[in-house]
Amino acid sequence: MKTYIHYGCPEFKREKFVMPSTRRYNNKPKGGLWASDVNAKYGWKNWCEENGWDGCSLNQSFSFRLSNKANVVRINWLSDLHQLPEQDCDLEFTCLRTVDYEKLIASGVDAIEFNISNDWNLYMGLYGWDCDSLLVLNPDVIEII
Repeated sequence: MKTYIHYGCPEFKREKFVMPSTRRYNNKPKGGLWASDVNAKYGWKNWCEENGWDGCSLNQSFSFRLSNKANVVRINWLSDLHQLPEQDCDLEFTCLRTVDYEKLIASGVDAIEFNISNDWNLYMGLYGWDCDSLLVLNPDVIEII
């Protein structure tokens, strides 16, 4: 069972969890819980150190696992992106894939694991997801260690 780490807070507080919501023309939602596998090849900590980002404290963190019943969509290759529903787009053109998170949640998905280190083409496929990441959509699947 994988262990994940969230940086920026010393503990998980269920009452502060914000259900993810789709942002128009943006492939990252508002809300959810972001984390990285503690054994990620290129996780959040790596990205912060490499890019000089101190937007959230790496000294404050908590670890957790996902319940065995969690429905996790794993995106390991560019071809896996078809698993994610897209927003309806009224622009004539767009170069960004924009995910509809409400549709994901409604379909029973509890979390998305995005492994950019497996296929660097994913960086452009979901521009803005900069490192190996987990996005928890359902707080009920979080098991604090």
